[in-house]
Amino acid sequence: MSLYAAIATLKKRLVRALAERDGWRDAGNEEKYREACSLVEALTEQLDKRELAARGRTLA
Repeated sequence: MSLYAAIATLKKRLVRALAERDGWRDAGNEEKYREACSLVEALTEQLDKRELAARGRTLA
């Protein structure tokens, strides 16, 4: 998978994770909400790293 395809996939996963997190928050399920928050944080970190790598490639 190319770097740009990986970024696109991560963005899709992040959108789904954000929606799921918000759903758990609205439902009042604190345990599932916290789990979803952890997933959102992990996906955000992965996306940031890949976007930084992509910027490095375009500058090189």
